[in-house]
Amino acid sequence: MTDIVIGEKLASKLREAARLKGQTVEEFIEAIVDRTLPAKTTGAVKITAPPGTLAALAQAAEQADIVLLPDLSARSREILDSEFPDYLKSRLSSDPEPDDDNTNR
Repeated sequence: MTDIVIGEKLASKLREAARLKGQTVEEFIEAIVDRTLPAKTTGAVKITAPPGTLAALAQAAEQADIVLLPDLSARSREILDSEFPDYLKSRLSSDPEPDDDNTNR
């Protein structure tokens, strides 16, 4: 075991965060460090979520360091505000006018 000296303010924050997660401070810090370090190439994936759930899939993707780019969900508002109106304009200008003789019944 090694001692690391940190300020009381940070120590207090770490204790509170660990308590909220239901972990010891050491477990909490280890989880943060594990998420920060590059994935190990051992091939073993440790999944703690129930099998067959979306959470298990997300954990496996996170541990495999899978990153999908671009993150469309983060850009959804921007896309709706800028790109979608242009798309609609182009669709409306390229669609033929409907026939007046009602042949499309």
